[in-house]
Amino acid sequence: MGRAPARNAVFTPYAEEVIKHKARQLARRTDLCRLDEDDFAQEMRRHLLSRFHHFDPKRSCYSTFVARVVDSWIASLLRERRRQKRAAARHAMSLEGSRVFTGGVNTTLRDALSSENVPGRTDAQPDDEISRQELIAAVARVVSALPPLLRDICSRLPDQSDVAIKRELKLSRRQFESAKARIRQTFADARLGNPADTSAQDGVRNERRPRGLDRTENGE
Repeated sequence: MGRAPARNAVFTPYAEEVIKHKARQLARRTDLCRLDEDDFAQEMRRHLLSRFHHFDPKRSCYSTFVARVVDSWIASLLRERRRQKRAAARHAMSLEGSRVFTGGVNTTLRDALSSENVPGRTDAQPDDEISRQELIAAVARVVSALPPLLRDICSRLPDQSDVAIKRELKLSRRQFESAKARIRQTFADARLGNPADTSAQDGVRNERRPRGLDRTENGE
């Protein structure tokens, strides 16, 4: 087995500059999260280290090799993100397994969407059921497409205090508020944050826009 490469041979000043620049660009994408910038950079470093043994100074300069390896990792990440979004579109959220907060009550998504919870409705019509199923699928797509950290925060908000979440996830107050703002904006962009929605839709919004998240949010 060959010797491990020296760290300064792999992570040259140029390599670090490329990694930080690319991580910053990724974090600014609307479909990704600014809070993940450091994670992106760390994963790029790991990938570069794992591919370093392929570098041949006779075939290319190291700066070219670094750029290709980093770009390859980014392309792989974006392909995986697209795959996850397609998968989310094919799977609706479980009605019984999903919990929602509506009217201050923790209940199942099925109960929150039942006709008895919608003012002015006594019997569920076929069109109503279709609308509910479409709404459920829309929420599932939005939540599944969130970065891992934001999905984690969403799952914790209904049952944990802000203080507990920040402590367990090791987030500063600024990072936590930024994450909640990103969640709000994502739902607003998906048109799931309109206060003119029916109360049934409001129940679904509260499932993934939990305690502490504003109901309305204008696009950036």
